[in-house]
Amino acid sequence: MKNTLCILICLVLTLGLSVAAFASNTVVSINPSQTEIKDGATTFTVSLSNAPYVTSALVNITLDDGLSLVSGQWENKGVINDFAVSNGYGVIAFSEKTSLNGTVFSFTVKGNSPSSEQKIQVSFKFKNGSSNVGTASATTTVNVMCKAHSFSEWTATKTQSCTEAGSISRSCVVCKYTETQDIPATGHAYGEWQVNVQPNCYWEGMQKRVCATCGMTEEEIMPKTEHLFEEQWTVVLSPTCYSDGLETRACTICGDTEEKIIYSTHTYDDNWIIQSEPTCCFQGCQVRYCIECGSVPEYVYTGKLDHNFIFDYIIFDSTEIETGSMQVVCEYCGTTQIVEIPVKAPNEYDTDTNYSDDLSHPDPEYGRGDPIPTPDEYVSKDDNTTLYVVISIIAVLLVGAGIAVLLIFKKKKSSDPINDTEPYEFENPEE
Repeated sequence: MKNTLCILICLVLTLGLSVAAFASNTVVSINPSQTEIKDGATTFTVSLSNAPYVTSALVNITLDDGLSLVSGQWENKGVINDFAVSNGYGVIAFSEKTSLNGTVFSFTVKGNSPSSEQKIQVSFKFKNGSSNVGTASATTTVNVMCKAHSFSEWTATKTQSCTEAGSISRSCVVCKYTETQDIPATGHAYGEWQVNVQPNCYWEGMQKRVCATCGMTEEEIMPKTEHLFEEQWTVVLSPTCYSDGLETRACTICGDTEEKIIYSTHTYDDNWIIQSEPTCCFQGCQVRYCIECGSVPEYVYTGKLDHNFIFDYIIFDSTEIETGSMQVVCEYCGTTQIVEIPVKAPNEYDTDTNYSDDLSHPDPEYGRGDPIPTPDEYVSKDDNTTLYVVISIIAVLLVGAGIAVLLIFKKKKSSDPINDTEPYEFENPEE
């Protein structure tokens, strides 16, 4: 009997310790955990984690004087869901053991007057039947804001530097709401550059400047300068007609040298030799040679000359209603060209008079602007008409001689007896 009683006592103690330990691990979360109530009301939700299985639970909402409870309700569905706004107490009951993990309750509060750090406390008591199986609670703080803040002056909360930003803040004198603004870093206030090492064409230089605020030093490398070469070049190797030469000059600071090629070139005589004179058909050509090597000639060409046209003959003469045309010929190359004879004015020209002084002869021998001569004067001292007439007479004589030879040959052939095919004619006895 004593052994049985001891065992029961141990079981009760163990169960009690387990329940107490289990219940002490329940965590209550109020969301949002901290907020500001400015206008109207704000709703909070309450969540549980590691909660025991219970048949009922009690909740109590406690507020500071600056807050008022507006409403509250259980998020779980039980056989009893009750909450009294007047005293902030509520109860939920189930027909069997139920887990309360998750969001279990929500409530709404409003601010009575602007105030800061108003506390809200939410407490739970868990039961199985008539037995208490644990408690849990949580507290959050809210600020009841003014509808229109009355701020104090800005106050520096962190002084900015050359590299770090600062901040300023001000608070509402009624609800203690604090507003903060960041101030950007000022950046360094450097002075003028001071040259420590002067650069030249051989090495780089160095310069630095110091911040007047924090004393930080900034250094900068100065690039090398250009070489300062001598103005006069020195010929190291003279050029020839077939090989390049070389000349150099030195830097007056570091002694480095710069080279420049003197390209080979021929030295030509100033006197040109005429190889051919220009004509109206071909260009002229002049040549000169290198006075050093005597070879590699250099040529220059002169342009063609203009044709020197003279009168040749009239193709047809102009009248009072139609223009005429005549042919002119270059006295050097024989190139011909047809030239128009303008229309004559009435009674301006006949066979016994000259052409109008307004018409110009194309032959330069007559002088530009001279009147065109009459037909009897068209043959000039350089005219080839006589030559053409002689050639035509010779051609006619040759053709006539050929015809005569052909006729003689034909007559001789017809007198040959072998080829005599004419029939013999008998005399008529009656005659």
